[in-house]
Amino acid sequence: MVKVFDGTLQSFAWATNFAILCNWFPRKGRGILIGLWATNPSLGDIIGQQLFIGITGNSTDEWNLPFYWLGGIVFAIGCVNLLFLQEYPSMMDLEVKEQG
Repeated sequence: MVKVFDGTLQSFAWATNFAILCNWFPRKGRGILIGLWATNPSLGDIIGQQLFIGITGNSTDEWNLPFYWLGGIVFAIGCVNLLFLQEYPSMMDLEVKEQG
């Protein structure tokens, strides 16, 4: 049930990210950007593993410590997004020009 709940919440986030990226970048070339964005889970796993090793020194004695650190980092980034992310470029007096 936990995996179902987690997957459901992640599916909402993916659609929101996709919609915001589409608002900010022109149609031409957007496919490459979305493709790069879709690699984030794999890249996040690699970076997370390296941070885990960096925090614990590859010791199994304090294996739970990185969860607090990484959870705090994710929470901080989420707060920054919540406070400063603009849905449309026009909200910042910018405009996305279509290449044609």
